[in-house]
Amino acid sequence: MKNTSAIIFAIAAAFSCAGTTQAAEIKLVSFGLITDTHVCDKADQAPVMTVNATARYFTGALAKIEAFAQAMNKANVAFVAELGDYTDNPVNSKLSYEQRKAAAVGFVDAAEARLAQFKGPRYHVFGNHDAEQMSKADYQAHITNTGIAAGSTYYSFNQGGVHFIVLDAGFKADGNAYSGVPSTPGAGYRWDDANVPESEVS
Repeated sequence: MKNTSAIIFAIAAAFSCAGTTQAAEIKLVSFGLITDTHVCDKADQAPVMTVNATARYFTGALAKIEAFAQAMNKANVAFVAELGDYTDNPVNSKLSYEQRKAAAVGFVDAAEARLAQFKGPRYHVFGNHDAEQMSKADYQAHITNTGIAAGSTYYSFNQGGVHFIVLDAGFKADGNAYSGVPSTPGAGYRWDDANVPESEVS
């Protein structure tokens, strides 16, 4: 995942509280983070290092999410957050668009079923891979952000006296939202053209 939204989530939430309250009032919140699971039907990549990249191990993704959820239950954390690139593209590039979309939606549903094993609030940060075969609205319809209005890709919430902020950098420089739907304004996006709209931070 190349977007920086997830990093903003973790750092801003943790340090804004500590920096703006008196020592006696500092709130401590434990939470779990998981990222870049890339759930799909691809085989694992050969372990060959490339520039700015490492091999991806796709086949264990669902098991990792399930193990994470169970570990966080045992740790009794306040909430969990998935920081983007929940899923990846189907292995068969010759499928029609509708077939690719159906496969990708299936990956999201499978991932979400595992994460839902966590017995507490859960949240998601949008990643650049998450809309490669669908629109953001399609993706959002298949995930749950506890207590957040359906369809919201940037939002905030409170846990344990701390205010957490989630931003969405999945926008092209021209302002169009990332989309995997062919012939739409947000189609053909690149991971290095990631922008947080001013409306999210003003």
